[in-house]
Amino acid sequence: MSDTKNHSSISKNGFTPFTALAAPGYMAAHFIWKELVFGEYSFVALRLFYITFFVLLFCLEKRYQSISSMLVGKSLSRKDVISFSWFAVGCLVFRLINRAVLPGEAAFFSVKMFVDNCVIAPLNEEIVFRGIILAGLLATFPERKIESIVLSTVIFAVSHQDALSFPFFSSLLLGGLLYGVCYVRYRNVVSCLILHSAWNAMGFFHILGFFELPRVIPRITFTFS
Repeated sequence: MSDTKNHSSISKNGFTPFTALAAPGYMAAHFIWKELVFGEYSFVALRLFYITFFVLLFCLEKRYQSISSMLVGKSLSRKDVISFSWFAVGCLVFRLINRAVLPGEAAFFSVKMFVDNCVIAPLNEEIVFRGIILAGLLATFPERKIESIVLSTVIFAVSHQDALSFPFFSSLLLGGLLYGVCYVRYRNVVSCLILHSAWNAMGFFHILGFFELPRVIPRITFTFS
């Protein structure tokens, strides 16, 4: 009953079957952009253009509630906040295990890198991959929640320029799946953003000497060709 109500709310807020085109549309834009635009923040710029496109689209159609749904999502009750807190703790424990089994992330710490990975990236990525793409897939295929989460996760993972590194790609897949589950459960982009930021932040903790588990296997350095 709750899932039906949530799905109904999303469709009502503007995420019609047309929005499912956001998934292939983003991938096409990503690969074209990758060949044409170079720079440190080139993909951030692409996602900002993508977000702006949907904001303008909803404004032209006077679906202002859609903008709120895309950028924030539904409000959380006190019970939801408590539930999300426990969910986030479980995800971050899983993150520690992930780092112990498949290390291979940031080798040094800088304020700029921390802000890029824990503020800028989660903010634009969660709006695009959960607030637009996953929301559109769920509006189109309400009975295909697992498939929608998996597809949006794959798009999220392969859209990273360093995705060919196996440890990094595995972390992207695992994180993306958890962000997707979080969105389906709470229909709230901000909760996904918080989880994403915390997940990325833990990639730096070993550098600062916090929360580091012993490595279970040697560092994996091979990449896909």
